[in-house]
Amino acid sequence: MTTTTSFCEFLNQTPTSWHAISVMKAGLKKAGFKELLENQTWKVQYGGAYFVARGGTLGAFVIPQKKLTRAHLVYSHTDSPSLKLKPHAEYHQSHMTQWGVEVYGEPLLSSWLNRDLSLAGRIHFGNKSIEEKLVRLTTPFTIPQLAVHLDREVNDKGLLLNRQDHLPVLAQMSSNEKKSLLSDLLKPHLKGQKLRSFELFFYPLEEARMLGQDEDLVASYRLDNLSSAFPCYSAIKTIGKTSNDTLALALFWDHEEIGSTTHEGASSPFLTTVLERICLGLNLDRQDYLKLLSQSKALSLDAAHALHPNYLDRSEPRHEVLLGKGVALKVNAKQRYAYDGKLAAEIQLLAQHHRIPLQTYVNRTNLPCGSTVGPLSSAQSGIMTLDLGCPLLSMHSIREIVSFKDVLTMEKLVKAFLKNNESFGPL
Repeated sequence: MTTTTSFCEFLNQTPTSWHAISVMKAGLKKAGFKELLENQTWKVQYGGAYFVARGGTLGAFVIPQKKLTRAHLVYSHTDSPSLKLKPHAEYHQSHMTQWGVEVYGEPLLSSWLNRDLSLAGRIHFGNKSIEEKLVRLTTPFTIPQLAVHLDREVNDKGLLLNRQDHLPVLAQMSSNEKKSLLSDLLKPHLKGQKLRSFELFFYPLEEARMLGQDEDLVASYRLDNLSSAFPCYSAIKTIGKTSNDTLALALFWDHEEIGSTTHEGASSPFLTTVLERICLGLNLDRQDYLKLLSQSKALSLDAAHALHPNYLDRSEPRHEVLLGKGVALKVNAKQRYAYDGKLAAEIQLLAQHHRIPLQTYVNRTNLPCGSTVGPLSSAQSGIMTLDLGCPLLSMHSIREIVSFKDVLTMEKLVKAFLKNNESFGPL
């Protein structure tokens, strides 16, 4: 069973989607899963456990003991809103070295000010061939906010930030403007070879922490959506055998926060390709693959908005979602959250059987609704899908809050769904 320590350790080890995939790959291998490569022929067998990764995206699956006829899938995503270093980021101004940034997704920008930040991501380097390496710096930097004396109305009218002018990161006081600070920081990772490209994101140096006297809340960066990815990872890693005919698959998508329209995102053919290659590896034909899609079911797991005690008017009054009261089943008439009434009923039955608390989330009608990988994956594959998520406070800020009870509830629900307990109902 997951502990608060293991959850917080996972959060602290995964400042980017690539780091999350790296940690998952190591854990899956330790649990007996075999890695498959996309550029090789897959050799899979009944009863086997495997995973395949593509950049910041990963699919892990357990094949049933007998003929495969359907699949139970869970989706989450590995990326989070952030600030990304520009390719030619470094410049010198007013005796200070600064770095320009791009905004990745829709972070709550004010929460990134006055924080101890550092850089993490991946670099590519080489003189004759290209190597890739994950890096995580710990040198602190910051984005200083304008003093209240120079912005007298900030507390009454709110903070307005120009993304180009107000978000550059203060790296250090300039000492030698002909010398690149970033090059110096990355030099130990390059093995004496030339840096060709980098994809680096800022992350907070403050680690995950339990809150409150009872320590029942977790405060951390990237809870959207590691509060879903971690229980999915824990569930698939420890699932053991599934029912006789059902494939269990956990898929961790990258690029959800920027729309998913990439070769690693939920709009890509990664999911359907993985499913088809599993069928081919088991000597099933195209008809078997298409039947598999029609008989499969998926849960899309992404963070939900918890009722904020200071802003009660921002929640739908008859669908209030509370921290610590269970996973939220998410409903939206425009299918911004994937929803199917039959699957929703089955999940409620599953939850009742396992004594798993569920809540229902609906957005206020006068507020726009976000979306998830659920509708995109469902449209790509034709697989019936339902959206759920752990309730969060401060979503998209640099420091989000979740109840650890809800993370445990999510893990229990995912494991029950993937194992396909046949002792009751259609699941």
